[in-house]
Amino acid sequence: MGKSNLHPAAEPEKYRHLVKEAGVKLQRIMQEREMTVEDVAGFSGLSHVTVTLIRCGNSSAGIITYLRLADGLGISLSDLFDTTTPVNQQVRRE
Repeated sequence: MGKSNLHPAAEPEKYRHLVKEAGVKLQRIMQEREMTVEDVAGFSGLSHVTVTLIRCGNSSAGIITYLRLADGLGISLSDLFDTTTPVNQQVRRE
């Protein structure tokens, strides 16, 4: 069996800057569209608390939550995350 490059015990802190960047992008989209947190929550079916946490970059939301957010806003995940660069090249190595 070949050696795996997967890291099953990945530390969430390594990804925090990616979550913060997604929050900045969401904030920009909301400003451009003049949307409130309540507007985004209504379109995505997420709670206003969840939307606020994502917008502030403080969410540990799962992929389904981000998919619901993107679907509600009519955007792709690539509008929130860099989907062209492998994640292992984006994470911060301390």
